[in-house]
Amino acid sequence: MNQQPSTLRKIMLYGVLLSLAFIFAFPFYWLFISAFKAKEQIFTFPPQFWPDPWRFDSFLRVYEETHILRAFINSCVVSGGHCTLALFLCSLAGFAFAKYPGAPGRDKLFAFVLATMMIPSAVTLIPVFVVLCKLHAVNTYWAMILPGAAGAFGIFWMR
Repeated sequence: MNQQPSTLRKIMLYGVLLSLAFIFAFPFYWLFISAFKAKEQIFTFPPQFWPDPWRFDSFLRVYEETHILRAFINSCVVSGGHCTLALFLCSLAGFAFAKYPGAPGRDKLFAFVLATMMIPSAVTLIPVFVVLCKLHAVNTYWAMILPGAAGAFGIFWMR
């Protein structure tokens, strides 16, 4: 007899969870479906939950009227370059902090690296810009890749 309340409780719990999943997923479904509708179909009442004629001209308009392909390539270059450089530099520093326990000043240097996490990024904005100007890296990919490449958080995790 103890099995039935437990089963009923599980059914109710799964029902509530499925309802919440539907509520949270519906905006993403609506966003996806609206990309294939005409503007008039998006704002009709009662709403259409499935596009009547599937339209792909919105994607063509975005490609023709914006520089979305260039923006995508920029995003790939910056994120890929930053991740690669951060992985390389942080793993080197993390390895040094982890595998050389007898190095003089290791703990103080690691504490200093961790203390830099408390400095707000707005404080370092102008000095980083000055350094990038002196390196002639302004308006290049390097200006977005270099500044956070060897961050304290990455070094902490690699250690």
